[in-house]
Amino acid sequence: MLSFHSSSAKAEIRLAPDAETIPSGISWIDAVRPDPQEIAFLERTLGIEVPTLET
Repeated sequence: MLSFHSSSAKAEIRLAPDAETIPSGISWIDAVRPDPQEIAFLERTLGIEVPTLET
């Protein structure tokens, strides 16, 4: 599950499951047991490799 947060918003920011980008203003992302689709989204939009529990 992914949760998106901003220091200026008072609540979690919702994103559509098929979002192409992460909106500006996101300060942090909680990734709690992300599924393969969520991992792919983070890697594509952030340009990073999401670490696994094995690495």
